Amino acid sequence: MSDRVYFDHLYLVQLASKQYKKLHKLLKSNDAMSPRRISPDTEATLIIQVLIPGKKISAFRKSDIHVKVLEDVTETFRERMSEVGKGDRFASKRVIPSGPGKKE
Repeated sequence: MSDRVYFDHLYLVQLASKQYKKLHKLLKSNDAMSPRRISPDTEATLIIQVLIPGKKISAFRKSDIHVKVLEDVTETFRERMSEVGKGDRFASKRVIPSGPGKKE
């Protein structure tokens, strides 16, 4: 993975919409990451928690999708990414990687 981070802030948000196709299209086109939980409520509203760059949140709000910011995860994300090695574990086809690996 690249060292470069392409966003200023990353937020864990909860999105709610009765329009699944519209929500799905917005998720694909606005750099939403890691659906964490999807759950319908009693009124058939789709509720999903995702990671979204801060600049992209307005696109969801403009589309009449209910957005609730749960947490700013920018620092946590950067800390976790610093723990990831830079090499390609799968480059050599001779040895199958196992275990947590070593930080390079």
